[in-house]
Amino acid sequence: MPGPDRPLLAITLGDPSGIGPEVVARALGETTAYEMARPVVVGALRPMQRGIDDTGVGLRARAVDSIEGAGEEPGVIDVLNVDGFEDAEFPLGELSAVSGEAAHAWIERAVRLCQDGGADAMVTAPVNKEALSMAGSTDMGHQEVFKRMSGSDYVATMLVSGNLRCMHLSTHRSLKRAAEYATRENILMATKLTDETFKQWGFEDPRIAVAALNPHGGENGMIGDEEITDVGPAVEDAKALGINANGPIPADSVFNQAIAGRWDVVVVLYHDQGHIPIKVHGFEESVSVNLGIPWIRTSVDHGTAFDIAGKGVAQAVSMREAIKLATQLATGVRPACPGAEAAFVSWQNDRTGSGPAGLKLLLRSYNQSAPLSKAGVSFQKRGHLLETGIHRRGRDGRGDHRRSAPWQPGRRYNGRGACRRTAGDAGEHVRSDRGGR
Repeated sequence: MPGPDRPLLAITLGDPSGIGPEVVARALGETTAYEMARPVVVGALRPMQRGIDDTGVGLRARAVDSIEGAGEEPGVIDVLNVDGFEDAEFPLGELSAVSGEAAHAWIERAVRLCQDGGADAMVTAPVNKEALSMAGSTDMGHQEVFKRMSGSDYVATMLVSGNLRCMHLSTHRSLKRAAEYATRENILMATKLTDETFKQWGFEDPRIAVAALNPHGGENGMIGDEEITDVGPAVEDAKALGINANGPIPADSVFNQAIAGRWDVVVVLYHDQGHIPIKVHGFEESVSVNLGIPWIRTSVDHGTAFDIAGKGVAQAVSMREAIKLATQLATGVRPACPGAEAAFVSWQNDRTGSGPAGLKLLLRSYNQSAPLSKAGVSFQKRGHLLETGIHRRGRDGRGDHRRSAPWQPGRRYNGRGACRRTAGDAGEHVRSDRGGR
């Protein structure tokens, strides 16, 4: 049964004409969501119930007027209605000004819950920028709402997928404007915010890589001089402040380094520089986190998917991961990849009987854990830990071990990026090399 110290999560429905209600229903249909947290949906009862019916998860939605005592009962999704939308009609699978207006109101209500201390964190389903505009909003998306309501000068987005974390210098800017924004001052500001936030999350000395802007890092000015005039100097400024900043590192190599465990986070200089590697590395598992606001917000990393809304086929992996990560941040547990490092700490604590109980995250919450590139640890299907060698890349070649298995005598592991060369005693995977080298 749920424990007494679970954080309350305000989960917005997103655009009700999209797949938001479905992914929320699927994610909350798992009992682990209620073991970890007290989830309360900020939205409207009718679209939430429709999401339940479309997915067939066997839950029921219940309207509540207050968060007091809400989110306590597995199998029941408590929905905090926002005035004006209880009886609204939301067309399914198409742009709607009414849906945009509701989605915007739900975001603002969840923010106020966090600001007032009623909610420990907020988790958001996707909104549609065009629908927000149709509703008359001047906020392009979540980030603009947060900046306005927090009064923060700089709100940034970080994407997380497995053990790859990309902190974006900017997001909703054209490529030309993004390059102009990549100044020495702005890059230093983003690097400082990254360092401060990761230290708050429990990283003692965050290893921060700063990506280069130009191909091959500019080749000493031959194909762009921004690394010389701005990126490099910003890194040196950060180092002078005691920040473990490194770079500029060419974008065609920095992400593989991060996946292999060399960096805790990569500061990327424009939208696609971070979004593409994250989504190639692990599209379904990717999660968005905001930095620079005085409350915790995580989000799915996908859109409203109008084309499949109401069909009951939308997957909720990203929403599940967003809920897990919000819970980790709200409870003060250092966020891992997500799941791998916290699971490793939990495993160590369980073996030694020491360590704070708050770090003992349940492995069953991570049925498809990503790897921690640390000697002595690898992950097998269903998240079980093995006392094995160093696993750096998984069978699918993307750097995570969703289906890794222990070494067996006489067996060789093939496949893209898998462990092709092994040695050791029966049942132990003593050595594994990336790509079989």
